[in-house]
Amino acid sequence: MLFSTYNTAFSQDVNTNNYFYGYLIPDALNQGVWDNAPVGQSFMVGTTGYLSQIGGIYAWQVLGGGNFKLTLYQGEGYQGTIIATQLFNAVSDVDFNINLNPLPQVQAGNKYTFKIESVPGTGSSMELYIQQSTYTDGDIYFGANGSYVYGDYDMSFATYVQVPSSATHLNFDGVDDYVDCGANSIFNISTNLTIEGWVYPTA
Repeated sequence: MLFSTYNTAFSQDVNTNNYFYGYLIPDALNQGVWDNAPVGQSFMVGTTGYLSQIGGIYAWQVLGGGNFKLTLYQGEGYQGTIIATQLFNAVSDVDFNINLNPLPQVQAGNKYTFKIESVPGTGSSMELYIQQSTYTDGDIYFGANGSYVYGDYDMSFATYVQVPSSATHLNFDGVDDYVDCGANSIFNISTNLTIEGWVYPTA
């Protein structure tokens, strides 16, 4: 049986990489992450696809329950449209990765900003490794509204984008082959769809 399909496979690219083992924020910038004091980072996407992970973030010290929330905005700063939110946990002295679900679609050449904040009522806080950086496609943000911007400083981070392939068909052996599309939101089809198949009925 030959089954027509579209965008069934994905490859994952390290899309933006400003990953380092730097030093703790200097005292003048030592804002950390705690109640009503988030830290954010803007970045530019180099590949159109689906942002699957923001990783390589190093927390020097995590206190309280270690419960945090990531919010992803379109554009520079916190004024853009929210395209993703994700709860996550972090522990001290460990790189942490934030896996996004569902995956937000991102466009090459566009700016985005992620904000990390503690979950209210959990007493969670963290200190991040942030340093002066040569990364020129983003800025670090401090303060509840992102009102303090430091263009010469950046967070240690990396973004991962899943890029759809242009697969055209699948071959089944007529015995036990099948397709599991999972529960990704990209398969929530709300428009007309045509599926074409070649079937050999005696198989």
